[in-house]
This record gives sequence, structure tokens and C-alpha cells, in this order.
Amino acid sequence: VERIIARLADNGVDEKFVRAAMEVYRVVRSIEYGYSYAHAIYAINNLPYDDDTKRLVAWELVKQGYLIESQNLRELTKLIGRSDKDLTDFVLANKVIPVRLLEVREDAIDYYVSIGLDREVLEAYVSANNT
Repeated sequence: VERIIARLADNGVDEKFVRAAMEVYRVVRSIEYGYSYAHAIYAINNLPYDDDTKRLVAWELVKQGYLIESQNLRELTKLIGRSDKDLTDFVLANKVIPVRLLEVREDAIDYYVSIGLDREVLEAYVSANNT
């Protein structure tokens, strides 16, 4: 949380972002105390801030290793933003989705694109791993 607050402050972000960061702390604590990832996503979605702030909060949590699990990808991609290349790279690098599925099922890429991952990144990954 301190790193998120410092990063926001270093970038001259206004006070609502800092307050949002404090809300992130509550979300993280809820995960650590056994609440589900779906609960955390719900909490972020209901922060009293604009979508850009919610996206920033969610992405910071993802980069810290929170919120990433395959059954929540659809909600997470909606929260962070559709076709986010960084999120798709992160998901592939951390083996959140069954990567082998991308290689053997023709409709797998279409499915992951439909929930918000980036087609170009997915296709490049499959191409690179099929050589």
C-alpha cells in the first residue's frame, strides 16, 4: 500500500487516488483474511471513484500478485480494461490460463479475446511456442 501511495504522490496524483490506495489496503486485507478474489473485485468495482482510478487500483493489485486466478479473468479484464496488452502478457507469464489450451483449441484465443485479453499478444505467444 505504501508503494502504491508513494507512486501516486510521485506522479502528482490528486487526493482521491491516495484515498483509493487506502481502500486497496482494505481489499488486500480482506483477501489475506480469507475473502474471495470475487469479493475483492466487487470491492474495487464499488469504490467511489472514477473508472481510471479503479483500473489503476486493480492493476497495482495484479502486479503485486493479487486478484489473478483464472475463474476471475472475465471480471478482472472488465475492471482493468479490454484488450490490455500488459495484462495479457502478465497472465501468460504467470500461467494463469491453461496455455496448452491456447495451442490445441482453435476457439481458445477467441474465448480469451471475448473476455478482454489481447488477441495480438495471445497469437504471438502461440506462434512463438509452436516453432
